[in-house]
Amino acid sequence: PDYGGVAQADATIKAAASAPGAAHNPFAHAYKAVASSIHSATHPAAPTKRASPNKAPLPDPAAIALDDDVPMTSARAATPDWAALFDRMQPGQSCKLPKHAKATLAKATQEQHKSSTKRFAIKKISDTEIRIWRTA
Repeated sequence: PDYGGVAQADATIKAAASAPGAAHNPFAHAYKAVASSIHSATHPAAPTKRASPNKAPLPDPAAIALDDDVPMTSARAATPDWAALFDRMQPGQSCKLPKHAKATLAKATQEQHKSSTKRFAIKKISDTEIRIWRTA
């Protein structure tokens, strides 16, 4: 399709860029760049297909072995109960913990602040450690 004379302009620019002596024309590279951009605008690229991830084949549902009496694990099973630490701490006391404990500890202190008058502050003290203080 001709997009408002674009095909004619495309043909004119291509002819000028490939005309004899165009290599010595200082504007030949500009003609080629314009021709390329017009072609790109009027001839969109085909969509690319995404590669599907390698997936192992699923087993036959009739052949899957069933287990009895296996307790279901909790999503929070790996999260420590920080209440034991909070209950032991007195105002002014602090302790060091690994930096990777900060997110769960921060969430626990947030919950503690909602349910009691105890207050805590958490600060990074090194690249690998944090410190928690009981402030009230």
